[in-house]
Amino acid sequence: MNVVRPRVIRFGVFQADLRTAELFKNGRKIKLQEQPFQVLGMLLEKPDEIVTREELQQKLWSGDTFVDFDHAINIAVNKIRDALGDSADTPRYIETLARRGYRFIYPVEWLPLDTPRPVPASSPSWIARMWASMAHQAAVPIETEDKTPAPLANHVATPAQDGPAIRPPLAQAERLLQIDRLLDAARGQEPEQREAYLDQACAGDKDLRREVEALLAAHEKAGNAVEIPALDLAAQAVAKQPSHSLVGKRLGLYEVEELIGAGGMGEVYRARDTRLRRAVALKVLPPEYSFDPERVARLEREAELLASLNHPNIATIHGLEEADGKRFLVLELVEGETLSERIAIGAGPRVRPTGGAYRGAPLQIDTILDICRRIAEGLEAAHEKGIIHRDLKPANIKITPEGKVKILDFGLAKAYQKEGSVPDLSRSPT
Repeated sequence: MNVVRPRVIRFGVFQADLRTAELFKNGRKIKLQEQPFQVLGMLLEKPDEIVTREELQQKLWSGDTFVDFDHAINIAVNKIRDALGDSADTPRYIETLARRGYRFIYPVEWLPLDTPRPVPASSPSWIARMWASMAHQAAVPIETEDKTPAPLANHVATPAQDGPAIRPPLAQAERLLQIDRLLDAARGQEPEQREAYLDQACAGDKDLRREVEALLAAHEKAGNAVEIPALDLAAQAVAKQPSHSLVGKRLGLYEVEELIGAGGMGEVYRARDTRLRRAVALKVLPPEYSFDPERVARLEREAELLASLNHPNIATIHGLEEADGKRFLVLELVEGETLSERIAIGAGPRVRPTGGAYRGAPLQIDTILDICRRIAEGLEAAHEKGIIHRDLKPANIKITPEGKVKILDFGLAKAYQKEGSVPDLSRSPT
């Protein structure tokens, strides 16, 4: 008996309906012509397998058709890449195999046959759902004990002893709206661009960023087939307000002193190794991802990659450990400033161009070349081991007070085998 295979496929923020030849991104339809969509459909039906140019030719053009097949296939693939925001040089979705064909390299998920059309994130009933969610979650009472409305003076956030601020209704409603706007905007970004967007949009508000990233993870897990009301999820996140900061606590042999960084891949703390009496950095999975097997596996693979590298321009790993139910990396603590900060500071006194913002004088060309040379040497060492960083940016480069340059954060790295096969060491759809 022939098995009927589902005809709806999801990959990352995209969903392709092979029944109707429609492509969606975050619930919004993307225009893609018939022939490019047919090519995309063939690639999606054979993920991680080569679809040869001959197969594409036979599928799309009959034997008596007179056309420049190579040129037509190239145009179709380029249109797909434009729709997906992909690149031939650094492919995320479609890999070109010279003179052979193409391969779809991003993880795909086949959805049930009765999967409804995805819907955009925004909803006209957001205000009603916001207040309904707040009432159902009962995060903060809307009335005082004597059933009278709480005075406006109470509508300000008050600090909790061991966690984020506790927000009364008015402040909480504003927080929900802020989270909802950020969530919708972040979902519209390409996955690799979200971290930079949240860096700017959250402006150092670690609680806000943690809430938005938790909601993004929930959307990715549930997918776009059935839309999750963003404000319902936001209300749950704000209502729970978990206190999980490790600052001032002990994690195994390590006394945690300060939170020095946070992102989708984990929280980084400055800590004291009580056995060896040295300062280290601990990269810990946030609580919302502690039981996510893909996130845990990615942390372990990052440890394996870093352990295979030994170069003065790459931050060293000391170990992968577990304590109190938390798995974490123990890393070299690199003091100093990031390349982003160095660029902003510049090389000399701050100046203010007419009508512009203050900025530092440009870095000297010798300084720029020296930094670039050290980065290149570190990357070369990684490439010789078959490891591609994939998240290289100024924020992931640290410059010590002594002038040493260190490459950080291999959380999105990929390892390539020399024979040409590609074992992806960061296979989760983030």
